[in-house]
Amino acid sequence: FRNNSYLFKTNSQNSIQIDVIADIPNISLNIIEKLEKLEPYGYGNKEPRFVIRNLRASFTRFIGKEKNHILCSLEDIYGNQIKAIAFNSFYNKIGLALKEKKSFHALGKIEINEWLNERKLQFFIEDLILT
Repeated sequence: FRNNSYLFKTNSQNSIQIDVIADIPNISLNIIEKLEKLEPYGYGNKEPRFVIRNLRASFTRFIGKEKNHILCSLEDIYGNQIKAIAFNSFYNKIGLALKEKKSFHALGKIEINEWLNERKLQFFIEDLILT
């Protein structure tokens, strides 16, 4: 992946600072574990933001008390997948793109989710650019 600082233009015409442009195969537990060593994040040490390119939702499930969060699998054109979640997105453009399985580039943060002694990557979707 490319690791620099980029300005990412969103559909709402806002610019968001990103740090890494990547494809799913280039993101690993090992890389995210190394990034975690830079914690704690905060003022002056912002958590890295990623753009993962050329995706679509291959699976979606609505979760939360009001079912307004979307848990999903994002898949590239080669079938590589990463688990993701989009909070409070059921009624906005992110939710619509995920539900309709549109193609997009996704902006967000990546963390390691540990459940029942399994460690897996999870992408937190902040915004999408439809392609």
